[in-house]
Amino acid sequence: MPVEGCKGEPAHHHADVRFLLATDHPERATPEKPTALLRWETVDAALELVGTDNVATLIRRAATLLRAANA
Repeated sequence: MPVEGCKGEPAHHHADVRFLLATDHPERATPEKPTALLRWETVDAALELVGTDNVATLIRRAATLLRAANA
């Protein structure tokens, strides 16, 4: 997506990549390295932790898809 330049940056392309993982068995998912920051949260807990509306929107949409897939 093209982004206008600002604060001394020229115009450039911006890619916003996010990953959301879901599992019925979080105890089986382990980080590659013990120092990696990885934790599993419920949807409600994740929504309390996020600081931006666009991330909350991502979580809500994923929760809707997961409920539909499990119905």
